[in-house]
Amino acid sequence: MRLFLVLLFFSVFTTSFAQEKWALGPMVSYNFALKSTGVGFRTTIPLNNKFILNPQVKYFPNFNTLEEVFAGVNLQYMLVSTEKERSYKRFEHINGKPSLYLTAGVDYNNWLNYDPATPSVKTNATANNVLPNVGIGSVVGGSVVRLFAEARYNILWNESFGEFGIMIYPANIRGRNKSLSCPSVK
Repeated sequence: MRLFLVLLFFSVFTTSFAQEKWALGPMVSYNFALKSTGVGFRTTIPLNNKFILNPQVKYFPNFNTLEEVFAGVNLQYMLVSTEKERSYKRFEHINGKPSLYLTAGVDYNNWLNYDPATPSVKTNATANNVLPNVGIGSVVGGSVVRLFAEARYNILWNESFGEFGIMIYPANIRGRNKSLSCPSVK
C-alpha cells in the first residue's frame, strides 16, 4: 500500500509535464478464470502524450469465491491517440475518436477470505500477493466523459480480466463553452 501511495504522489507531481488532463472514475472488473465480478476506482494521470499512469483499487465482494482487494498501478503506452497537436506542446482531444493502448503494471492483492487449510489451485498464493499484468485497452468519448475497456492478463496466475468504466475529466468541465480569446480593450 505504501508503494501505491508513493507512486500516486509521484504521478500527481509529474502531471504538470503532461499535455492531457488527469481523470478519475468508477469501473467494473470481471475475472474470467474465477467467474467473479468486482468494482473499483481508477485515476488517469498523463506523463506525456504517449505514456499514462493509472493508479487503481478494486474490490471483489464475498459473493464471489474469493473476497479480494487489489491496489495497483499500470503504465499505458498509447498506440493510437485521440489527441491532435494544436500548437507547440499544446494538444486538443478529438471527440468520438477511439484510442488504443498497451498496458503493463503490478497489483498488490489482499485475499481477504484466505484460509491456509483450504487447498488452492495456486500453490504459491498467500493472503498477500504481488501480481504482474499486461493488457490492451481502448478509450472513446468526449472531452469531459470517456468510456474505457481493457483486457488484462495476470502473468503469475494465468488469469485474464476484463475491465470497463467511465473516466471523468474535471478540468474540462469548467469553461468548456468559453472562448479562450483575450477580452477586447475599449
